[in-house]
Formats: sequence, C-alpha cells, structure tokens
Amino acid sequence: MRKYKYDSFPNEDKKLIEEDNDFYIEEIQIENPNNLASLIDSILIRYDKK
Repeated sequence: MRKYKYDSFPNEDKKLIEEDNDFYIEEIQIENPNNLASLIDSILIRYDKK
C-alpha cells in the first residue's frame, strides 16, 4: 500500500492495526512501474494468523 494512503487512515484505525500483535508493518520502497529509476514510499502490512 502506498504510504500516503496509509497515512490518510483515521488515527484510531492506524492505532488498532499498530497495536495488534498479529499485524506486521514495515515501511518499504518499491520501484515505480512507470519510471523504474524512481522509488515509491510504501507500507507493507502482513497479517500472521496464529
């Protein structure tokens, strides 16, 4: 997910996701498919069901 989209979530929702131990959140950069020389700031959210 693009970082700006995650940042637009309501603070309450982000807090719930970040506090839940089943979610793994990492800030990454991915290649822009329209311009391979530039990178897009993104958030990787993974849900690990235990």
